[in-house]
Amino acid sequence: MKRETREAEVNLEIDFEKRKEFQINTPLAFFNHMLETLAWNTCMNLKLDFKVKTFPLAHVITEDTGLLLGKALLENLNGKEGNGFAIRCIDEALAMAVISIEGRANSFIDYNGKELNLKKVDDTLGADLKAFIDGLSQGLKATIQIKIMQGEDPHHLWEAVFRALGTAIRNSFQPNTWRPMSGVKGTLE
Repeated sequence: MKRETREAEVNLEIDFEKRKEFQINTPLAFFNHMLETLAWNTCMNLKLDFKVKTFPLAHVITEDTGLLLGKALLENLNGKEGNGFAIRCIDEALAMAVISIEGRANSFIDYNGKELNLKKVDDTLGADLKAFIDGLSQGLKATIQIKIMQGEDPHHLWEAVFRALGTAIRNSFQPNTWRPMSGVKGTLE
């Protein structure tokens, strides 16, 4: 799939076949790491190339990538569960992700009752990682809820989030013969 705007061009390929090497190329190293974490936990081969056309705005990089990935996943939804959840950890950080694919694009991230702090992790802002999740929700036409239960290190917090999100996506794409059409309710307008 391809997404091209005045600001950027994103080319993406996914498949769920035998594992291959990930080929992830965006201008943000930590975001690349999170995409690899997501792909690994989704059990999805991911080939992504992001080309900046104007300004290298991080929120454009992350949100456009999320939009395109969500659309690519949505194309593979028929006959699948359409919802899933997971709780994952890394060291002191623990996160839960819940997804419901039913035509509603919403994303919510909660950190012990507060908005996730927007610290910079290496070269990426937390706000830009949230923009990825927002874009993924829009492209997938899904409600995505993230709850960070504990943790302190921002790297670990985000890695726990992306591990949980990837596993929740994988669980959403389990075969379900009762759902030959898309989504939890059987239709996505």
